[in-house]
Amino acid sequence: MKTQSVDPSYKYFRSQEDDETIIFVIRKHWTHLIFPIMFGGLIMAIMIGLQFLISYFASDGLDSLAQVIITCIFSLIYLYILLYIFISWLLRYLNVVILTNEHLVEIQQLGLFSRKVSELDLDSIEDATSSQHGFFATMLQFGDVLIQTAGELPNFNIQRIGDPEEVQQKVMEVKEIFMKTNHFNGNGDIARQDSLTENISNNNQANN
Repeated sequence: MKTQSVDPSYKYFRSQEDDETIIFVIRKHWTHLIFPIMFGGLIMAIMIGLQFLISYFASDGLDSLAQVIITCIFSLIYLYILLYIFISWLLRYLNVVILTNEHLVEIQQLGLFSRKVSELDLDSIEDATSSQHGFFATMLQFGDVLIQTAGELPNFNIQRIGDPEEVQQKVMEVKEIFMKTNHFNGNGDIARQDSLTENISNNNQANN
């Protein structure tokens, strides 16, 4: 599972506690960028070919002002294509899934000025399943992870990430550690420790 290197001093989301440990930070699989790069490259190749044809066949019939305008138009198109590819990369970079020893957080950068943050306590996780569909997903090791939650909480559907099976296993492993460490019972409530129960019983006997 390829994860981003974690900086312990960096606060990855607003509600992160000071003593909260980051387990992993993952992003969408690199194949998420294939379409923007291929589409942008195709449009750019067409524009370069069109500009070459205009300059080769029609340059003699155009005055200097028209040539400058055409050059500016093509330059703006090239700039737009590069900006489109850069924004696609930036959105992928800003879309992250963060697993801590207490929470599972998904940050979705829907646009340059649109962001959605979903946070789930580990004790709310009922189950996690991974899925890979198709030849390329299997060969390139990417797919989806569905986190099923308790009660009325919405499920987490983490799409198009690398090594989904490992991510699913890690989420459940950290969840089990969290439940044991915090002494949760099957109903999601914190169970009383045996020592505390014994102390209460001893106090009641002494009072009687």
